[in-house]
Amino acid sequence: MMTITDDAAKSIESFILKEFSDIVSDKSSNKKTVDFIIKKCFGTGKMKMFEILPGIFLSHNIYNEMIPISNQNNLAFINPSIVIHYCIKGTMRLNLKNCFNAVVNKNESLFYAGKGEFIDSSISKEGIEVITLFCYIDSLSVLSELFSLDKIYIKNYLDNLQSRKDILVSMMDSTANDIINEIIFYIENNNTPFILLKGIELLMNAFKNFEKYKIKSEKTYKKELVNCIINVKQFLEDNWQKKYALDDLAKRFHISQTYLKEIFKYVYNASPFTYSRTFRLKKAKELLSKSEMSITDISGLVGYSNPSKFTAAFKGEFGVLPSNIRKSSG
Repeated sequence: MMTITDDAAKSIESFILKEFSDIVSDKSSNKKTVDFIIKKCFGTGKMKMFEILPGIFLSHNIYNEMIPISNQNNLAFINPSIVIHYCIKGTMRLNLKNCFNAVVNKNESLFYAGKGEFIDSSISKEGIEVITLFCYIDSLSVLSELFSLDKIYIKNYLDNLQSRKDILVSMMDSTANDIINEIIFYIENNNTPFILLKGIELLMNAFKNFEKYKIKSEKTYKKELVNCIINVKQFLEDNWQKKYALDDLAKRFHISQTYLKEIFKYVYNASPFTYSRTFRLKKAKELLSKSEMSITDISGLVGYSNPSKFTAAFKGEFGVLPSNIRKSSG
């Protein structure tokens, strides 16, 4: 088997890997894989990259924590490329030069064609796990020739992606989900040949099913709107001892209630009310473990005037009674 070609590896590294991570595997070994670890200044995590065919790559990315990355050096792909992210865990956010933000949640896919002109990116606190397909557009002719893939599939795919004013985000289809589960299994068992085969299957599935994806409602919002929602979330966390109605938040942050609810759910996969409620219950759990406050006082502190309702909400969230937390910590 060939190693990842030097030109291809350098091209990818020059975009982000060289700036963002360190190579930990030996590219001179007789494998089509390269392992990377994230530089400590950016957080913790790792990436494993496989060259499926010349110029076509699959990577498995696990980021436990990440400091938001800013593309200050205006790095971009050397040649126009296709990128598909399949989000297995967590949430990732990309801020593009066209002023749109793309947010990708668990079980969603992101489709992009271009030169990687992003401004910054960030991930959710719980980290993310993503399978990524990356290929230079010029390399797709190899895929077409080897597997007799009708070039019209590739042409329609590129035409639709490149004509969009945003990045397409869609729910992951069931076939892609099954293939990804198999890829993860083969990665865990170091079965590189099967990983490469499944990578090709995943890419061809994207081309074949793109007609279904492209009709999905657009899931990008102006940067200033997403930034506003991020500020709302931070406000709720900083003021967790108080309850805020939707209209109060909308007035405070000068955003319509409709947009507030819609974009908050889009970014954080929960309504402002649900997010705040869960955050306050987590604070209650922390207080039960680390303080000597009574359960009644804690329930009042996190917004429950009725301890019985607090107990019911707490059990619904964590599956145990508040008294069980207090006993286990004592």
